Amino acid sequence: MEYFFNCLFAIIFPFGQDGWKVLSLVSIIFAIKYFNVWKKDKIILSLLVFLFYGLILSVFSKDVVSGFEEMQRYFFGWLFPFLLGYAVVDETQKRKLLNLYLIVFSFTVFLGFLAYFNIIPDRISYLTFIVDERLGVICGHTIFGGKCAFIILILTTLFLFEKNNKYKYIFAFGAVFYFFALLLSGTRAYYISVFCTFILMILFYIIKNKKAVKILILFVLLSILAVAVYKFNPVMHERINKTSITKDTSLVHRIDMYKHGLNLLLKEHRIFGFYPAMSATQDGNIHKLPHFHNIYLQIILDFGFVGFALFLIILYVMFKRLFCLYKNTGNCQYLMLIFAWIAVLISENFDSLLRYPFFTGQCFWITGLMLGGVKNDK
Repeated sequence: MEYFFNCLFAIIFPFGQDGWKVLSLVSIIFAIKYFNVWKKDKIILSLLVFLFYGLILSVFSKDVVSGFEEMQRYFFGWLFPFLLGYAVVDETQKRKLLNLYLIVFSFTVFLGFLAYFNIIPDRISYLTFIVDERLGVICGHTIFGGKCAFIILILTTLFLFEKNNKYKYIFAFGAVFYFFALLLSGTRAYYISVFCTFILMILFYIIKNKKAVKILILFVLLSILAVAVYKFNPVMHERINKTSITKDTSLVHRIDMYKHGLNLLLKEHRIFGFYPAMSATQDGNIHKLPHFHNIYLQIILDFGFVGFALFLIILYVMFKRLFCLYKNTGNCQYLMLIFAWIAVLISENFDSLLRYPFFTGQCFWITGLMLGGVKNDK
């Protein structure tokens, strides 16, 4: 049953922002079924502590409805997908599910390419492929760019580090395929995060393998692709060339929100925050944006320093588990998640995608899937 519902999730998730949420609720059944196992898992416990802390804050909020709606996003983006994937313990089934998801997601991206080059319409029914001349398959260019970046790091890691892998060139092609999609999305935050994570990956690869030919070839190939897209794609050319902290409207908005957020930190709500979804509504939000374009600032303001500490605990126990498992087993499925999450955390300095279930649902589902059935970090 666990495998069946995860198959449905892998098929439905790339196509819809809401329909998969109902499916993810099935994880509650598995949570009850495997309660004696999961109650000892530090990642799940840290997620629950953070989420229920947010619910408690919402009860005391001036706008209880908005607070609960905000926490609903975290539940559907973080906990439910993680538990759903975590229920699968068979290693063969895990790989099949990841492959199934990549095939379905790749199909939606391929449709996006067709729309981008005017072969099919920009929109088919509720499926929107192009937003403001940028590739934004179904979910908008920013979330789409984030999803592509996560997959790029997964495929690149499998290509570089998995031994005896007869599919390595498929992984390399997939990495290039999604990198091209990321470039067309115009998501500058993930240009930066993927580049920085690639540098870390290159250093790790050289230290581990004492050679650099394989990874440098891939890096050069991706660099050539980036330069070619930049030269011949006017949208990407404009997005990069207009980048300026004084003239670029997007950056000006972000800097204004950063300043506003830092000013709010000087007020009286620093310990417990302004409560979920309330910080961006405070006086001084000049541009009336729903968030602060920085997840770390966002969590501190919404949940206070207590909530931020709980958030850091989630990251700590998750990375500790992944590092320990990779060190003890040498399995690339843990290393790929380390690099993928590093890219996410770098990019979140410029946005707040971790608040959006249609992005985090992918990240936490794949993470839960790879960790399912694995013992704690001993």
